[in-house]
Amino acid sequence: MNFSLDQIAAFVSTVEEGSFKSAAIKLNKHSTTVSQQVASLEIDLGFSLFDRHVRKLSLTEQGRQCYANAKGVLIEAEHFQSKVTGLLSEVPSTFTVGLDTTVRDRQLVRCVKELVDAFPMLEVTILHGDTLSIIEKAERGILMSVSSIRFSRHIARLRWFHCLASRLSR
Repeated sequence: MNFSLDQIAAFVSTVEEGSFKSAAIKLNKHSTTVSQQVASLEIDLGFSLFDRHVRKLSLTEQGRQCYANAKGVLIEAEHFQSKVTGLLSEVPSTFTVGLDTTVRDRQLVRCVKELVDAFPMLEVTILHGDTLSIIEKAERGILMSVSSIRFSRHIARLRWFHCLASRLSR
């Protein structure tokens, strides 16, 4: 078996969009290209993924069984791409922030979610403690401070940090 991520993306998009034409629009490709990629994937796999009818596609049983795995392959490929992008742009692989135990805010959860969405491969750790222990950990270098974050051009995408800093300064 010798298939490509482009073929898998064509298959998954076709399933999700319901047609080669809609999948092609989503993938910014020509519909014949998407159709050919799916056909090539079927040849490589040795079975049909779709039953083709006039202006209608339906998944075969084998296609249904392959879809979830194919979707997973694309998700893992995106994670891999994010990791490589992070390595090339010097985004750290871990980020630890300390919060005083008195800080309890739903906004914090939203801010951390934004961070994880922006950097899916970033390992985020939130340490809780009293104010003095948080300061002590920051001084020992256990916690990152704004000046030690080397996000270069990515710092603009870290709206959560600005949000968090403004919450903590109140």
